[in-house]
Amino acid sequence: MKFYSNPANAPRSIYGNWTNLGPFSIPLGDRGYKGLGRINAIGFHPTDANTIYIGAPAGGLWVTHDAGQTWTSNTDNLPTAGVSAIMVDYSNPQVIYIGTGDRDGGDAEGLGVFEEF
Repeated sequence: MKFYSNPANAPRSIYGNWTNLGPFSIPLGDRGYKGLGRINAIGFHPTDANTIYIGAPAGGLWVTHDAGQTWTSNTDNLPTAGVSAIMVDYSNPQVIYIGTGDRDGGDAEGLGVFEEF
């Protein structure tokens, strides 16, 4: 996954400048979407532009420390895997809050707010 930034003084277009990075085919599976996912939430480290957090509706919290080249998750053992909100504590970026559940797709039951530190 790659993220691109647009400096504040760069020219902007109402049409955007998006490039499709894939996937370009849907894998065969149980419901036709096995192996694909969507992102419910995104969070940013306040001082490290290479650290980005994403939350998946049934896949937990993921973090990259190299601007999206590699991703890791340590939420596989939570009682629910759905992440619908992320907040990084700007005064202490080691503390991350996630809101759980996925109301849109019903993929995961919400069990409140969790804190990681």
